[in-house]
Amino acid sequence: MLAIVTSFMTAPVNDALKDIQLEKKPALIAEDVRSVPGDDDAIYGWYFPKALSTQQVDHLRRVYRDMRADQSYSGESIDQEMIHEGGIRVGSEGSLDSPFVSRHRVNLVGNRSQRVRVNDMRARVLERKSPDGGTFIFKRQAGGGVADLLTVNLDSDDTRLYSVKEDDNGEIKVGSPFLDEESRFAELGEPLPFEIVAATLNCFCTWELVVEVSYENEHESVVVRSDGTSAGKPFETVAAGQWWEYESAYQIIPGSDELMDCNDPAVVNSYSAC
Repeated sequence: MLAIVTSFMTAPVNDALKDIQLEKKPALIAEDVRSVPGDDDAIYGWYFPKALSTQQVDHLRRVYRDMRADQSYSGESIDQEMIHEGGIRVGSEGSLDSPFVSRHRVNLVGNRSQRVRVNDMRARVLERKSPDGGTFIFKRQAGGGVADLLTVNLDSDDTRLYSVKEDDNGEIKVGSPFLDEESRFAELGEPLPFEIVAATLNCFCTWELVVEVSYENEHESVVVRSDGTSAGKPFETVAAGQWWEYESAYQIIPGSDELMDCNDPAVVNSYSAC
C-alpha cells in the first residue's frame, strides 16, 4: 500500500519535472524540413545568383551526359550537383510568365505534455530583391498539376498560408487561410506534416515560417527556417522568366538533356523559349 501511495504522490512531481525539461525548447519542434521537387511543374529549373563560369557550365554538361549514359545516375544526383554550384531550385505550374514557386516539406512535432494547438501560420519575408543577373537554367516538362496542401503569396502583404482546393469544375483554386477553416493539434512527439508552396512573380525572396501556437494558457510564436531551426538559412523563393536580365541562360533540351546557350543565335532560332 505504501508503494502505491508513494507512486501516486510522486507522479505529479515527475510530470512537472518533465514539463520543465520540455519548456527549455519551443512548443513545436521542426523536423525533416526539406525542399520538395515539383515533379509535375510545367517548367522547372535552377537560378544561380552568381553567374556560372564557362567551366561550371561545361561540368554540368558532362553531368547530364553521364546521367544519360548511366541509368543509375538519379535526378537527386543532379540536384546535388546544382546545389553544389550554388543553384536554387525554381518551378512554375504554367509558363515562363506564371508565378514561380518553391516547395518545402515541414514536419511540426509537439513538444509539450499537453496538446499544442496551431492557431496561425504565415511567412515572414526577410528580404525582397530583384532576381536580375546570375544564371538561369530551365527545362520544359510535358504536363503540370497542383497537388499541394498550403500556399503563400510572397508578393502580398497577406502572407498567411492558404489552402489549395479543387472546385466543382475540377479547377484548382486558392481557398481561405488554412487555419480559419481547419484545426490542427500537435501531440507530444507526433509529427504534423505540411507541404508549403511559396510563390512570387516579382522577387528573389528570403523568408521564414512563423507558427502561432497555444497550450493551456500559454501562447508562443515558433520560427522555422530551411534547416528546421529558428536562426539558420532562410527559405528562398525566386521569380524567374523571360523578363529578367540574366548574365547567362541555358535551356535543357528535352530528349537530349543538352544545355543549350540562350545567347547562341542558332539556339534562339531553334528553341523559342530562350
